Amino acid sequence: MKPFVGIWQDLKARAPYYLDDYVKGFHPKVLAAAIFMFFTSIAPAITFAATLDIGTKGQMGAVEIILSQTICGVIFAIFAGQPLVIVGVTGPVSIFTLTAYELAKLFDINFLNWYAWIGLWAALMHVILAAVNACELVRIVTRFSCEVFGCLIAVIYIWNAVALLVDMFGKDGTAAALLSILLAIGTHWLATLMSGARLWTMFKKPIRTIISDYAAATSIVVFTVVQYIPPLDEIKIALLEVPLTFEPTLKVGGVVRSWLVPFWDCPIPHVFSAIVPALILTILFYFDHNVSSILAQKAEYCLKKPAAYNLDFLWIGIMIAICAILGIPPTNGLIPQAPLHTESLRVMRVKDNGEEEVEYVVEQRVSGLLQSVFIGCTLIPPILRTLGRIPIGVLCGLFLFMGVSSFSGNEFFERFTLFFVDKNLRERACSADWIKTVPFSTVVKFTMVQLVFLVVIFVVTRTPAAICFPVAIALLVPTRSHILPKFLGEEAVNALDDNAVPDDPVPIVADVEKGKEIGTEKAIENGSGNTNGNEIADRQATGEKEMAVVGTTSSVAAGNPQ
Repeated sequence: MKPFVGIWQDLKARAPYYLDDYVKGFHPKVLAAAIFMFFTSIAPAITFAATLDIGTKGQMGAVEIILSQTICGVIFAIFAGQPLVIVGVTGPVSIFTLTAYELAKLFDINFLNWYAWIGLWAALMHVILAAVNACELVRIVTRFSCEVFGCLIAVIYIWNAVALLVDMFGKDGTAAALLSILLAIGTHWLATLMSGARLWTMFKKPIRTIISDYAAATSIVVFTVVQYIPPLDEIKIALLEVPLTFEPTLKVGGVVRSWLVPFWDCPIPHVFSAIVPALILTILFYFDHNVSSILAQKAEYCLKKPAAYNLDFLWIGIMIAICAILGIPPTNGLIPQAPLHTESLRVMRVKDNGEEEVEYVVEQRVSGLLQSVFIGCTLIPPILRTLGRIPIGVLCGLFLFMGVSSFSGNEFFERFTLFFVDKNLRERACSADWIKTVPFSTVVKFTMVQLVFLVVIFVVTRTPAAICFPVAIALLVPTRSHILPKFLGEEAVNALDDNAVPDDPVPIVADVEKGKEIGTEKAIENGSGNTNGNEIADRQATGEKEMAVVGTTSSVAAGNPQ
């Protein structure tokens, strides 16, 4: 494939949907999804900011992270190909930034100038990878890798929540720590309870849907208020620390630094030494962003609009360059926020057996755009002060909710739980086809390989070698494609795992003159699942105008891994 062809194809594929991406923004689920994403993004952002502020000795903090997520979130929501992906500063980026700071200090390099060059080199590498259509290779990524990475992020969230709560015993005293733990448990419990409201027998369906959509936001408000109930109000607990003004965190001689980093003042040897960490950052983003994109577009979501991996990666590179010049941390697709965003936009229906299934997803750009604007609004002092009233314990509860929610639907985690199930009840506990065809000893070995990777990568992130952990993540792909089939058998491995990237959706052809989308949908069966042939009728029953389509589903560019 010629250079830039992948980007051009992504543009052509997404262009017919651009107006519809905003029209769909009037759906009632959009505002709820935006508010949910705001809380799930701002809480980790400010927590990571506190870590960066301490770890970089005040060279980066909350203002830099909030500004980064606002600028990049708005850009990505408007211009990217797949707006369901939520971008932000991730835990791995925080680890990378802290390690880069330690290296700069070790070699007596100006951190912000060097960090800017790391970003500029990485931006160039991203643009090159997008130009040569390198993101097409994500089609060989299987669920094996995505499941491990998804569990890694979930474990990091849970670990951070527990670590913050444990630290409170030394910093705030026993009473404050115990109250924070109660607030965390309460927040997690209420969010979990309300998020399952769609299956309640109480209330009418619209009310149950609203309760479920606003589960996280409601739990945060409720348990923030709990701290003011007597006699709990007498206990001084740790609150979210927020900046008081909109200005760079770093001050030199009492003077705030300029927003423009003087990267041109960096010595030439230091400029070229930034290439190595830039390469590591590129490896991280190539895997991290594309996996978040894959998870946000899983086959079970039944999305109708096409992916745009090369176009999205191009914009990630452009945003990295902007962040580098401003001296703020770069952003990429967030896990678990990206898949949680898609899930929050699902319209579900309850089958006759009481189980839920996806009817359709409200695919649009407005919720991602709104949540980015909401994050930017937190830089307004009155809103900042309001956020500053949220207890850390409540945020820990939100972290627990996000982490635990990420395990749902993760087959690696579900296979691991089978280790503790009575062997006579395994087929009842698991509905997957492989439970009947693959020996359980093979299932155990396959799952243990994933578990070892998970533990090793997590341990690496807690050591001085943390900057190299993206390399360990990248090793997941060749391990799955070349090593596991030799030791466990290709047939068994393929039964336990398949491509993570779903088949391209059926294309839509627009009748420009009439302003309508015309055609018919052909329900077909393919390797990733069945197209729902009744979906047009189902959508018409709910009052939503169904897009008519022409054509057939395209096959995945790459076949099953060998």
